[in-house]
Amino acid sequence: MSVTGDVMKHGLSVHQERHVQQQIREICCMKPHQHASWTEPVGPGLNNLFMLTINDTLWVGRKTLTTAFEGRQHLSSLIQPSMLLGRFTRVVYESDGITVQFITACEQEKTQLFLLASNLTDSALYFPYPVLDNRAQEHVMREEHWRFSEALAHTLDRDEQHFREHCIALLQSRLTPGAQLLDPACSTGAFMASIARALPHTRCTGADCSSSMIDQARARHRLPNLEFHHRAAQATLEPAAECDVMFLRFLNAEVMSRDQAQHLLVLLLRQLKPGAMAIVFGHTPVLPNMGYWAGVLGLNLMSSLAARPGQLELFECYVLQSPTD
Repeated sequence: MSVTGDVMKHGLSVHQERHVQQQIREICCMKPHQHASWTEPVGPGLNNLFMLTINDTLWVGRKTLTTAFEGRQHLSSLIQPSMLLGRFTRVVYESDGITVQFITACEQEKTQLFLLASNLTDSALYFPYPVLDNRAQEHVMREEHWRFSEALAHTLDRDEQHFREHCIALLQSRLTPGAQLLDPACSTGAFMASIARALPHTRCTGADCSSSMIDQARARHRLPNLEFHHRAAQATLEPAAECDVMFLRFLNAEVMSRDQAQHLLVLLLRQLKPGAMAIVFGHTPVLPNMGYWAGVLGLNLMSSLAARPGQLELFECYVLQSPTD
């Protein structure tokens, strides 16, 4: 059984992740303002280390198991205060892995940090390390993994509910009738279908390189303002140049390499017309450094983090906009 559920099958076992979770809890029980460290072996678990920037202060954490979706234990896109180790001081490469050094914080301080982070536009969550295999090479899922199956569709749909709700709430009052929305890697089509239903005054288009996914999307989601096309993301440059909102939810760990993700990000973002938006997120960590690339491409990074209403948590959701001038 994978700790990331049925979507991503490469990683530590649930038993190993439970052991990690117990160790993280022990660190969290330390007195605040103490020097401490955490060593992550080079391999599949390294991608679970994250950095959280709040008010120009860098904090470090380690993603652990949650039961956020249907009560099952897995690694999700949600980050909780209990996963925060402390204020980052240094990273050291050692023979047994990557060691992050930090100064511990109490539970109350972590809670306040999360409340603060969700309300500051310059707060950011970043996963510096890709998913590695046991040979320390970047791991990418094979193409056949993305062929349609009922199990895959169920898992993808379940684990992206918070993304759908956040995007709908974000866009409901922003878009004018006839606005064009594009998902260049739409997978099962469930995400775009939910957007199309919630925003019936818009025109929604989904595309995917998997013919089996597109066949299922067309069969399952028939709406007057929604259409699907069988094409790769890099072949959507013309519709990308015409859209008002583009959803990029495939530039993620295990889906592709960091180099490929950065290449596609730049290729697609350069197509944005003045005033158009791009919303970037995914089941696994976003690979490109979005703050860096927004600056390079001259885009406005409106926000980097989001949270479910009433929940003390954070997840990556980058909202970028092309300047109108």
